[in-house]
Amino acid sequence: MPPSTLNRIRILLTCYSRPESFPLSTASSNTGITLSDIQCDRFTQIAAATWLPTTTTVSATTRQFNPSLVVEIYRTELTVKSGKKTVPLQRVMMLEVSQYLENYFWPNFDPKTATFEHVMSMILMINKKV
Repeated sequence: MPPSTLNRIRILLTCYSRPESFPLSTASSNTGITLSDIQCDRFTQIAAATWLPTTTTVSATTRQFNPSLVVEIYRTELTVKSGKKTVPLQRVMMLEVSQYLENYFWPNFDPKTATFEHVMSMILMINKKV
């Protein structure tokens, strides 16, 4: 088997052997994000399918933009949950690692048609960068 195939198998085995790390939103806010967390997180899988370039001929901006994905990500991952006081920063960090802002959100952002979730997502992502 080629090394890349072996590496993919190793990553999958790691992800499935650590179900407690998937999704990261269940982890405590004091823990850092590990490479294994990144590889196993659902954002990594969504990013690979949606906004990360796959080849030199297929850029992320040529893929179809889905505004409902932005709304879903905001509502399920970036909103303050009951009993908590702040936005889950680990989820924002995971989006940052997956290059959500640069490859998907910003190139497709239209201020004329942007929803509340789009604007708030933009604010959260830019605040994380600053």
